Amino acid sequence: MKALAIVAVALAASVGGSSMDDLLEVKNISVSIHRSPRDVYAFISNGENDVLKNAGSVSGKIIVTCSLPMNAANTKLVVAHTSSGAEQLARNARRASVISAFGTIPSEVLFAVFNAKGSGAPPSMLYCGNDDQAKKVVARLIRDVGFDPTDAGPLRSARYLEPFTMLIAQLAYEGEGGPALAYRFARYAEESGI
Repeated sequence: MKALAIVAVALAASVGGSSMDDLLEVKNISVSIHRSPRDVYAFISNGENDVLKNAGSVSGKIIVTCSLPMNAANTKLVVAHTSSGAEQLARNARRASVISAFGTIPSEVLFAVFNAKGSGAPPSMLYCGNDDQAKKVVARLIRDVGFDPTDAGPLRSARYLEPFTMLIAQLAYEGEGGPALAYRFARYAEESGI
């Protein structure tokens, strides 16, 4: 629920809402939908079909998914490399713009990143999707939470983001130091003569 709350705060900042209650309707612990006349932002970890039924028309809307299609025991991905949970959602919501974001970091780090905004180089947040305008909206949302948005390309890149999430989970929940873990990508100039 903490992850949904911090993202809702960013939504409030992004769209000028007066309070989280004005912007957020929580369907259950794993699903949050923001409704406005212009957009629908859904943060989904499971139950996508229920969310789509409850959301009404998503035509022309933006759906942000952090889905991770796991088996019942939560031990392995059931979709990977040839498709992704995000792509499956896009097939079920054909008239919406589906963007995969917020799935590659543990929720335990969200408040720390939000509170550290402006105090140094922010951690990265990978996102991907096929609609450039929707990606701009989501990049702004990612930046509002305190991350550096890193565009991973088209929605098919979620095939690789979802397994990367499994690595992050391994480090966060089974490694040392606890789950408040983030990552940062940096580019350097190539050096010759090596």
